[in-house]
Amino acid sequence: MYTYKLQQEQPICAEKIKKLYDSVGWWPERKEVDIEKMLKNSKGIGVWEENELVGFARVVS
Repeated sequence: MYTYKLQQEQPICAEKIKKLYDSVGWWPERKEVDIEKMLKNSKGIGVWEENELVGFARVVS
């Protein structure tokens, strides 16, 4: 069984999201600069296993 931690205080950087997306084949053409813009214009929630980002969701309104 895995234990995951949700933290508001831990920042989610574009590099880690890009690595997560690449690992599952999502948006291969997406650049880190595009992800930085996405993060500035929405709320993000990360799921971490130790220091590795293993899940990510974002909310826009």
